Amino acid sequence: FIEEKIGKSMNVHLGYLPYTTYNIITQAFKFQGFPYDWGDKYSGRDCSSFTSSIYRSFGIYLPRNTDQQEISSDNIIKFTAGQSFDQRIETIDRLNPGALFFMPGHTMMYLGKSGDKHYMIHAFLGYGIKNNNTINFQPVYQVAVTTVDLLNSKGIPYLNEFTSVIEFQ
Repeated sequence: FIEEKIGKSMNVHLGYLPYTTYNIITQAFKFQGFPYDWGDKYSGRDCSSFTSSIYRSFGIYLPRNTDQQEISSDNIIKFTAGQSFDQRIETIDRLNPGALFFMPGHTMMYLGKSGDKHYMIHAFLGYGIKNNNTINFQPVYQVAVTTVDLLNSKGIPYLNEFTSVIEFQ
């Protein structure tokens, strides 16, 4: 071992962090602005690595890939294709910050509601902007906070693409 001094301002904790909403959100925001990097090949994070890194600090080890993370908890709420936007919002209204949303190939962390908007944080490529009858792709390539009704590259709100949400207790 090598002895080193740790400054008081350094963010160090012995063992796992207490599992609290405050700590979950604090851990998530440490990654805000971090570059997106599929497969963590270089210096960034992809969506599933982002969420697993956060939960690992609480002793919760999630699988590496999104599809495996989605089935890693018994506390899962499934969205159905026939659910309306408003029905999905009703489900989200009952969630605690830190819940994980899933859609094919992507995971996002729920942050909560402010006013009439629900927010999430995720590592993602970008989003769609409607311009008349076309959808233009707006690149982001980082961890960022967005609303759940953000349009994807096909012009569909992310919320409408959610397949499930899981919460850890």
